[in-house]
Amino acid sequence: MRLSGLGPGLAEPPRAITAPREATARRRVTWREKREEGMLLSSRLYRKLLVLVVATLAISALAAGPALAGKRVRVQQTGHEQCLVAPNPTTWGYQFWVVGSGFAPGLSVEIQVGGLGFFATADGNGSFSAWNWANFIYSGTETAYVYQMGDTRRTVLATCSFWANGLY
Repeated sequence: MRLSGLGPGLAEPPRAITAPREATARRRVTWREKREEGMLLSSRLYRKLLVLVVATLAISALAAGPALAGKRVRVQQTGHEQCLVAPNPTTWGYQFWVVGSGFAPGLSVEIQVGGLGFFATADGNGSFSAWNWANFIYSGTETAYVYQMGDTRRTVLATCSFWANGLY
């Protein structure tokens, strides 16, 4: 259908703009390939994260061993355990040492002083020493408690008291 005076093709109704079928198919394949590449990256990352989480859980289960199994650690007492804190009095911001003797050789101990917790292992003679920073807020008497590491009942093996010079 031509209208007179408009020239060839100007009076024809507009056609929908479409690409050839091959180009459309090619465009879809390209889009899918990009999408699949993105999914591969995401799934690789997901797999690595999953392996990391599983490995962490396995290691933590092995490390916790007796605690997760509900087994009680046999407390190794000699009956001659004793400790002392040096220097006495301690001053806020300085190091202090907890020294112990009379423990079973090779025994790992946990030391609790106020809110501080630190660890040591007795040598072949049954002696240990461990230090920490004195961060006691208030001046007064503090007590160091020595426990066997892993003892869920927290049996006190030795105690020693000392004076702490705090901030106030």
